[in-house]
Amino acid sequence: MTPPDGAWLPAVVNAAVATAPAGAVGPAGTVGPAAPAGPGAAPAGLADRFAALTTAQSAAWGAELAGSFETLGQIRLALARLRRITDAQALARAAPAELCRSAAFARAMISGVSGGVWLPETVHLVTAGGERPAEFAGGDGPSAADRELARRVVELQVRLTPGSVEAEVVRRGVPALVRDATRRGDVFRPLVEMSGARAYVVAPVLAGGRAAGLLHADTGPSGRELGPVDRESIQLFASGFSFLYERAVLLAELDREHARMSEAYASARALLTGADDPAAAYPLPRPAPSPAPAIPDEPLARLTAREREVLEALASGATNARIAARLTLSESTVKTHVRGILRKLGAANRAEAIARYARLAQEQEPAP
Repeated sequence: MTPPDGAWLPAVVNAAVATAPAGAVGPAGTVGPAAPAGPGAAPAGLADRFAALTTAQSAAWGAELAGSFETLGQIRLALARLRRITDAQALARAAPAELCRSAAFARAMISGVSGGVWLPETVHLVTAGGERPAEFAGGDGPSAADRELARRVVELQVRLTPGSVEAEVVRRGVPALVRDATRRGDVFRPLVEMSGARAYVVAPVLAGGRAAGLLHADTGPSGRELGPVDRESIQLFASGFSFLYERAVLLAELDREHARMSEAYASARALLTGADDPAAAYPLPRPAPSPAPAIPDEPLARLTAREREVLEALASGATNARIAARLTLSESTVKTHVRGILRKLGAANRAEAIARYARLAQEQEPAP
């Protein structure tokens, strides 16, 4: 941040003139008494007032600059902590809390963007009593009001109406500072009203050159006014988070592709050699060992890695739209996976598939 150009000087001089004592301002608005002591002589007290005003302005710039550097350091530390998380969903759940801690926000929310709709996923609240995470999968903040607010927020499905703040952020890929939110017509009013937000900042989460999500933040009931520094802070955080999120998505896709290639490799070996266990005889080298499946039972073993992810999301109560946003898929692809899950599990509908998944998971839990 740099101080403004010389345009500020007349304003400071005017302020000094306005506060000068009687007799310090000459005729026609000239500075100094009607009969100055000599050429170039400054009126009594005016130089001191001018110096005090410029010193106060410099101090304000210095304090704001120091605060910006401190926030920058905290954001770097937050992104370093997030870098340790390699699962895309876990990364998204952790982001709002890290945003609040690093940039002095009281509330933060991350949403997915899919098919012209943005879907709130995780809300993080900070009150006088400390941090209170209130997430979609749980919403277990200690305050009943917090839990109710989080529940209502994550149930929203907000259309990206052309001309709205969020639609412009998604279209242009730039952050926005929204002041006087309660009086504006280009915000999503139900969210503003239920959260009581007077102002907020929002930035896009970019993946593959397009907006895959949104980060919102405000200062809640603290009363601190949001300004350009807050807009730049959320943009800096969102830029770093976008890189980490895209990396996690690509690593997951790479692992799934490796699994598919290993399966094709083993099948080809079996055809060519007739080996009973070609995968064991000719294993395809891996860059790193994959974690063992959480539930290695026979029915679930027939599901692909993507079908397992969809089934786990179904079991959490997610709709097709939410699953599509969470896994960066189209809704038609999600429906195709659901049909495959029902067929492989021999389930007649989603509820039956979820019930069988829960039973199989319980059977696999170790005995006490």
